[in-house]
Amino acid sequence: MMHVKSEKEYRAESDVRTLVAAGEIKDDKARYKHAMAQAKEQKEALEYVTMNPGEMGKMTYPEYSKARKSRSKSMNGGTNHYA
Repeated sequence: MMHVKSEKEYRAESDVRTLVAAGEIKDDKARYKHAMAQAKEQKEALEYVTMNPGEMGKMTYPEYSKARKSRSKSMNGGTNHYA
């Protein structure tokens, strides 16, 4: 008789693949740097779309991103740690 995998087993197998991929990414400095840059960009986009609707209409996403980078740079003593 054939064993039918449960949702829990499928999820565990997927989690193992995810952990292996994460390890590979962390070991590859260039790949990790690009992944973190993409994560930062996605975080900024999510922050923009979750803004108060009144505030969101005052600036475009590129304007928001530029203002955020400028604010971050001034808070870090002129050094942008994410560039």
